[in-house]
Amino acid sequence: MEKEKAMEYRANIRMTEDLYNSINYWAEKKGVKVTDYIRDALLIQIKRDNKDYDLPSLEAHRLNQIIDTLEIVSANMSCLQDIIQSNFGNLMTVMNGTNYLTD
Repeated sequence: MEKEKAMEYRANIRMTEDLYNSINYWAEKKGVKVTDYIRDALLIQIKRDNKDYDLPSLEAHRLNQIIDTLEIVSANMSCLQDIIQSNFGNLMTVMNGTNYLTD
């Protein structure tokens, strides 16, 4: 018994020279034909549009959460450092005894 072959259609597309060169480069690097590379790229995009893609593993998701939290803590520490330096500067001005209001 012979397998039935799915019908194939041809589509013509226009693209910039940079895009064409990029497609040729990556197809050659992966060792596939340009048409196969374009077909695979289109299938991947269709899966993304249909929300049919793999979610990151739990470990990667947790790591991303930790990185986000560290970035927030770092920003808060930077703000706290600025506040402390500003307040110490004000304290030193008061301790110096000179004040612009006494003039």
